[in-house]
This record gives sequence, structure tokens and C-alpha cells, in this order.
Amino acid sequence: MAVLPENSGYIQTSDPKKPRSDAAVPFRDIIPSPDHPRIAGIQDHTALSWCESRRQIEAPAWLIDRLEAKNLERPYKGFTSDGNVRRGLSEEMDSLSLMQSLPKELQDKATLSKGMDGKSLPDDRWNPFDERHLGGARQDNRIVPYEGCPVSEFSADKQEQIIKLFKTFNEYYPDAVLEHRVALFKKHLDETYFAWIGKFGDDDPYYYRIHSPVAFMELDFHCGRPLFHK
Repeated sequence: MAVLPENSGYIQTSDPKKPRSDAAVPFRDIIPSPDHPRIAGIQDHTALSWCESRRQIEAPAWLIDRLEAKNLERPYKGFTSDGNVRRGLSEEMDSLSLMQSLPKELQDKATLSKGMDGKSLPDDRWNPFDERHLGGARQDNRIVPYEGCPVSEFSADKQEQIIKLFKTFNEYYPDAVLEHRVALFKKHLDETYFAWIGKFGDDDPYYYRIHSPVAFMELDFHCGRPLFHK
């Protein structure tokens, strides 16, 4: 855990001098003003807690960079919660570009379903909490099979795009650790699969997964969730 700096620019507790319990901080306490680019990458189960002794919010280290004031000042970069398309989020835009550039044969092989809702997917592939995510909460002990298109069938430049996506998902690691993980991922590239749910137009929602013996990465466009922070 890392302590969020007091000057991060988005902590809005009613009175930081008042004693607080060590319970989870309500989401409304960390949302910026309504006219500010806001955060939508924080789910109910994300570890955010109030440290009474230091009167600061504690958050996972990977979250700190996303929430620093200097990053919030970049208009709609990364996570937003106002329904606008998120421009500049590599996990999103690079994956869409990859899927759009694949030959139709490989697009068809990677696509598990063009429908995104519960009616289009088997009962065990959609739920109202995690929707299409298979590696999130409430998925304990789940066995996830390899699905989609083997990356071994990709051309060399498309394989490099898969490696780039792997780096993006794991960029919070220290350089030496990331270098080791990338080398391990490349070692198993022939055992890696790329799976897709949804269409892949510029404005289409979608889900994708990169899965190998040493990697499991997912991105899913969840339905909107109302945020009450007045």
C-alpha cells in the first residue's frame, strides 16, 4: 500500500481533522468536483482506506499515478466516468487497433461472440457484477480454458502488438521485474491466446483477454454505474 499525498487534489472529506474510523472510505470522498475529469477505474472492492493516525487515504501503489493531480489535469486521459470515450488509454486503443488490423480469418477465430449482453452469452459467461470478466471478484477457483485465436498465427508485427499490450498491463512493475516478466511472456508466446467479445468498430464496446500459462489479462466495457457524490 502507498500513502496518497495530501496535495493530490481530489480528497474531499468533510473535515479531515475529525477522528475517523479505519473503515473503507466512501467513494464520494475521493471524487473531484463535477466539472473536473473524473475517475471510473475504482470499483467497490478496490482497496481504499482511511488511516486515522495519519489522516490520509491509503491506496494500492498502481492507483497512485492514475489519481495524481497532475494526471487529472490532462483532459479525459485514462479513466473517466462521464460517458465520454476514453482517449489515450493504451489498453483500450491499442487492442482495438490490433483487432481491426487482423485478417478476417483471424478476427473470426478470435471472436467468441459479437453480442455483449447476458442474452448473447452462455449463463456462466456473464453476471451482473463482473459482466464478462472471468478473473475478477466472485470467480474463485474458476477454470478458464484457452479460447480465441492462437497468437502463434499472428504475423510478427501483430505479435509485437500483443507484447506491447502485455507491457501496458504490467507497467506498474519496477523495470527489472517488468523485463523479467516480458521475457517470460515471450517464452510462452506460442501458447498465448487472444479472445474477443463484441464488435470492433471505433465506437463499439468490447471485451478481450490475453491468456497464456504466465499471463491473464482482461479488459471489459462494463455498463454504466451511477455515482452519487453530492
